Amino acid sequence: MAIEKGILTKSMSVFDYGCGYGTDMDLLKDMGYLNVNRYDPYYFPDQELVPSSLVFLNYVISVIENLPERDHVLLDALSLASDFLIVALLHGKHNEQYMSKYHCKYMDGIINKTFGSFTKSFSQEEASSYIMAVSGYYPESIGQGIFLIDKSYEPILPPVNLYSEYTAQALYRLTKTLKKRINKLSRKWILPDGVTIQVYKKGNDNQHCYYRLVSRKKFLCHIGAPKMLKSKHLGRPSSTAYHEAVNALGRKIEIAVLLARISHIKSVIKFLLNKPKATKTMRCTIPGFIPDIL
Repeated sequence: MAIEKGILTKSMSVFDYGCGYGTDMDLLKDMGYLNVNRYDPYYFPDQELVPSSLVFLNYVISVIENLPERDHVLLDALSLASDFLIVALLHGKHNEQYMSKYHCKYMDGIINKTFGSFTKSFSQEEASSYIMAVSGYYPESIGQGIFLIDKSYEPILPPVNLYSEYTAQALYRLTKTLKKRINKLSRKWILPDGVTIQVYKKGNDNQHCYYRLVSRKKFLCHIGAPKMLKSKHLGRPSSTAYHEAVNALGRKIEIAVLLARISHIKSVIKFLLNKPKATKTMRCTIPGFIPDIL
């Protein structure tokens, strides 16, 4: 998938964080990708964590039952990526769909009674929210349970491990600060859900490039607009209308990240006030659930 979308090129350095048996990196080497490295705490524990252009974090988060460790691993992988981080999480609406006489609920996931291995599945929305909350970036969905962080953009919020860097009392205060920021942003026009900024061209050259707002449902194009529309012409990138739309989209994205972090803070506070006993991290692979990330 990364190759098909043009994210991964042969000139890039690649690192697979939590590679398992390392078959993905072996495949890349066979395809002519020379600057590839890998690490796994079980199968390649002696390999170094190598900063790289593109870092893969494939299904590692989904097999970690220790909540602080999940955040640590995501932030660790993020710090290694200079250009892109691709995070893949086990996709599923509810963990209950995997329940059987061989599985039992444990924390926010399930444990395989036969192998003693833990798995946590995420809905698409839950996965996106988790990545936003911890990384501070707004990730692009590129597949079911698969997200891309482009580090050419600045994070909306600083990446932080809330479990290790804050007390419960400090997190309460942080929540209030984030809510104040949301209230301030909400006073201005926010790009409505379902509304997209689309480009269209007039003429045969790139000099006549125009943008518009488009939606299947009618929307207000700004606060106090006299009527609702399904589309609105924005003009060229230099126009005031275009900049207003881009800023409205930016506010929408920032609010999404702020809300995700607030939600995550609530989970962290609950954890800090009711710390469970430390358990050994377990790993498992569910056959048939691993799509082609490369």
